Amino acid sequence: MTMKRLLAAYHYCLLLCLVSIAGASASKAQLVYGAKSNLNLGWLPFSAAAGAVASTAPSPEREMLDWNLQPGFGLELGGWANFYFQKRCFVETGITYSHTSGRFRYRGPVVDQSGQSTGANQVLHLAQNLDGLSMPLIVGLNTTWASISVGMQANANLSNTLRYSSRFEGEPINLDAKGVLEGLKPWNLGLLCGLTTSINNRFSIEARYFHGLTDIYEGTGFEGVMKLRQITYGVRYRIGGVRF
Repeated sequence: MTMKRLLAAYHYCLLLCLVSIAGASASKAQLVYGAKSNLNLGWLPFSAAAGAVASTAPSPEREMLDWNLQPGFGLELGGWANFYFQKRCFVETGITYSHTSGRFRYRGPVVDQSGQSTGANQVLHLAQNLDGLSMPLIVGLNTTWASISVGMQANANLSNTLRYSSRFEGEPINLDAKGVLEGLKPWNLGLLCGLTTSINNRFSIEARYFHGLTDIYEGTGFEGVMKLRQITYGVRYRIGGVRF
């Protein structure tokens, strides 16, 4: 069974659990809902397939590649809803608009048309920006000091922009452009865990970590796997609802 099928089955089971709780315990379940605003720190680690070469890297010089991940900041805005079926236990879902920025720095040799090194090095900076919708489905436990939650999150890719600049080492920038990275998958899935602690009856602070499990890229720019990693932190506001 593939990873995608396992993740789909997990989401399906969790959703059935949510529906069962809401239906069978309608007289006891409590709903709390609100809005949130977060900052995120995202990065896009990737690993090339065995024997594969990135489109920016000539194969004779591949051992000289120097890729550096540089996380970027983004903004999240959305809503959330917690279904409490016991005083300490809840299921949470919601929908959030997310802007994620992953940054890369590539340093490698410049080659001529025959694939031979010219002796110069090129420095390339890329900023990959992703805009999408995030839909978590998690279970949580309230403790005396915080709420602990763990589950899955599905991300829908709405749009992306790729900004890049390059220069020869020791020289000014000779290229500065913006485009679109073709080949991004419309959906990706991953694990989500986090902590939420209350400031007062309305406001709380949350911190979460998303660990992408599925490849977000299926294009031909390079052969390998690119996954999303994200740390989010921000403020939640309870609009309404009643707890036990």
